[in-house]
Amino acid sequence: MFWVLKRLTLRVWLTISMRKIGYARVSTPTRASIARLGALRAERCDEIFREKASGKDIRQRPQLERAIDALGTGDILVRRRV
Repeated sequence: MFWVLKRLTLRVWLTISMRKIGYARVSTPTRASIARLGALRAERCDEIFREKASGKDIRQRPQLERAIDALGTGDILVRRRV
């Protein structure tokens, strides 16, 4: 009985502590960007960061930095293919 209770408690704790943080970058607002956001929602991301940025300039990504800063221990960053 104790083992089952401990296992359930651990499972609930893991479910509560792990979050999915989504990130999507688009170069132009198209149907593809809508599909990327839909895919992140389908992944059940708790929070989604998105930005419109060129694929050439990888240094200016404030939303990516915010997404990384939002990550905690055990969290997962989900990025859709761009």
